Amino acid sequence: TPGQLLDDEDKSLAALRELGDLVRASGAKPVILQHASRTEVQSGPKQGTKRIREAAAGMNVPIVDSTNAFRSAEASGLNSYRDDIHPNANGQTVLAELLVDALKAAGR
Repeated sequence: TPGQLLDDEDKSLAALRELGDLVRASGAKPVILQHASRTEVQSGPKQGTKRIREAAAGMNVPIVDSTNAFRSAEASGLNSYRDDIHPNANGQTVLAELLVDALKAAGR
């Protein structure tokens, strides 16, 4: 139900904030790698994705967004998904490359 979905999203966002606090308390700097679903690559971000981005901005946590990388992979003929949401081996490679680039940019 829609009400239950909001409750679940709120709980998930609270857990994300708590995780960010724990990461910072350990002395590390949190970064979120957010992968887009196939539908989001084609049609734009869903409400839950937008809420995660808003929460990350409020926590001053950078987001590595995979939308353009997945869009480029798909445009070159590379299938990156095994279903609408789960990346296949090609998609995992796309995510790994984004993560490596983000870590290099952060000097880690």
